[in-house]
Amino acid sequence: MSRYEDLIVYQMARKLSARVRAITREFPKDERFELTSQLRRAVRSVPNNIAEGSGRRGPRAFAQFVRIALGSLRETEHLLSEAFEDGYLKEQDHVSLRDDIRHLRILTFRLLRALEKAAG
Repeated sequence: MSRYEDLIVYQMARKLSARVRAITREFPKDERFELTSQLRRAVRSVPNNIAEGSGRRGPRAFAQFVRIALGSLRETEHLLSEAFEDGYLKEQDHVSLRDDIRHLRILTFRLLRALEKAAG
């Protein structure tokens, strides 16, 4: 297995995380400890779990962390929808972020399948 930093899925997850953190800086201050915090934790969980999983013994253990990353992508998507519905997120940002998440989810799912195949 290559270094996690070299994985496209990890690089894309880092970019998504940075983008969401930048966008949430514009959210209302009274959401700082609720939606903003929860959204940032969810999106950061994606690259964090890929990195952590890559350091585990074998593809089966790594796959479990990739599953968690997939769940965090779903959570991020849901929270972004809430932010949009509450008027904190512009429609163009919402659409663009959802597209990025869908693409990242496909790549993450492919990584999961490859790990599951390697695990036998």
